[in-house]
Amino acid sequence: MQAVIDIGSNTIRLLIGRVENGKIFDRQHFSTMPRLVAGAAGGLLTLEAIDAALVALHKLAAHIEAAGLEKPSRVTATSAVREAANKDVFCRRVADELGWHVQVLTGEEEAAISFAAASAFWPDPLWVLDIGGGSTEMIWRAEGKVVARSVPVGAVRLFDAPMDFFDLRAALLPLFEDRPPLEALLVGVGGTVTKAAAIAAGCIEYDRDAVQGRILTKEWLYYWRKEIENMSLEERLAKWPLLKKRVDIIEFGLDILLAVLTILDRKEIMASDAGLLDGLLLLSAKE
Repeated sequence: MQAVIDIGSNTIRLLIGRVENGKIFDRQHFSTMPRLVAGAAGGLLTLEAIDAALVALHKLAAHIEAAGLEKPSRVTATSAVREAANKDVFCRRVADELGWHVQVLTGEEEAAISFAAASAFWPDPLWVLDIGGGSTEMIWRAEGKVVARSVPVGAVRLFDAPMDFFDLRAALLPLFEDRPPLEALLVGVGGTVTKAAAIAAGCIEYDRDAVQGRILTKEWLYYWRKEIENMSLEERLAKWPLLKKRVDIIEFGLDILLAVLTILDRKEIMASDAGLLDGLLLLSAKE
């Protein structure tokens, strides 16, 4: 058994599991939502944001201990930490309090790991779209090498600084430079896509099996986006309790997803629960 942690811009997540023949068994998944990117001011992580993240990490450490493990095999951080001028302060706090080394991933490294997880389920040609809290990535393989594009546009960032469709489209266009053949399968990872897939499947609680491989049509996504637009947060939660951790940002993630489908002239996307955490665990098992 091994454990890996991803310190995301919106959510800090822990995956504990056993890898055999490239597959993950005995999965245990935990998450907490300190929203680091919302605590970034003037290019710095605030003390309050760092404190909240450390509290979350200590909670996850208890789960690791309960699983009989000493520490996580890998601890990574993505957009919010990556772009913070005081990222070293944050990483040092984690090292001092928990004894963990934090690997700050580049956008390209983050994307390549997510691609490795998705490609364990679906063969090339494959596009992987990863919508996070602070950034969005598009990943594919070309001439045997993984190609990745990343832009600092995510669900939490859009919540904090909304854009109209035309500005959002312009901000996302760098993702599609030198894009692969249009017949590639489009797969989406990250909380926006997986929660939308769970809702589409009629889940009351999140169900990985119901999400994995589910097709989301642009028509349904647009309809659902319009449905939630004029609902209060309380009304959304009453109807879809599994949105609890992202009830206020889901519409902004959907805006990114719909903009991508429009840019690519695609009518659907396949949801995948296998993303960055799965990729980290698979990598750790090889070491």
